[in-house]
Amino acid sequence: MKNKRGLVWSEINWWVIGLVVLALVIIFIFVLQKRGVNILEELKAFLRFGR
Repeated sequence: MKNKRGLVWSEINWWVIGLVVLALVIIFIFVLQKRGVNILEELKAFLRFGR
């Protein structure tokens, strides 16, 4: 029970890493949209091709 603080900090580290990665992906999508590449439309077309 006395090692609870270490468990909480290790879990917080994974949450922070996940949020940073999510923010980078969102920024990447916005940058591509500014350049005229709609990544969401490309993904939809790719997924439809498999059907």
